[in-house]
Amino acid sequence: AGAWSRASWLVPALAAFALATTTRVANAYGAERPRPNNLFYVEDHAKGRAQWVTFTPANDSWLEPRFGSDTQPCSPRDFGVAWWPFDGRCAPAPQLDLAVPQATLLSERREGSTRKLSIRVSSSRQAPVVAIALPDRGRVVAATLQGKPVVAQNVAPNVPWSVVFWGVPDDGLRLELELRGTGALDLHVVDQAFDLDSRIGKRPTEFLSLPALILFDSSRSHQLCRL
Repeated sequence: AGAWSRASWLVPALAAFALATTTRVANAYGAERPRPNNLFYVEDHAKGRAQWVTFTPANDSWLEPRFGSDTQPCSPRDFGVAWWPFDGRCAPAPQLDLAVPQATLLSERREGSTRKLSIRVSSSRQAPVVAIALPDRGRVVAATLQGKPVVAQNVAPNVPWSVVFWGVPDDGLRLELELRGTGALDLHVVDQAFDLDSRIGKRPTEFLSLPALILFDSSRSHQLCRL
């Protein structure tokens, strides 16, 4: 009975302490202690839609006006980030008409049941980062990017083949692929520019941009290329 009595008051006491602590920490955010959050804009040209994306929990007064009742959970794989394992929140966004990234087939050679492709991948808006993804990683026999071999390490079979390149040259990237099978190739190309402040305005001083790995605040233009 004594142990039960102690538990009966200890649990509510701990809950009250946690609530008070959380409230005190939440109320401590301000210009001298900015609240961290993140925001990305994704324009998917293949699907004709634009979205706001965040990995910040709800109840953020700067973000929430963009995330209303039509907010949905979403996977970054939906917009070409094949390696990010966590879901975020997505909501419809206005079209900013970002320039479309390009994948141009330079040459092709067929050898038996394989295709060897040489592809130029470029950002029409000179974005500094480009991500390339193939949904069916099992088709990739070998790949090089800018003459360097692309080697996947410790990747689950169901994760798309992908590579991210920082510091994209003005004339684009040279991607060489050897693929199993002779069918068409669906290649997702996403460019990323760190220009969100210039498009939607800067955060108030009481908020601070918190990167999610390399997913800094940015605009991302996504195109599906069939080669």
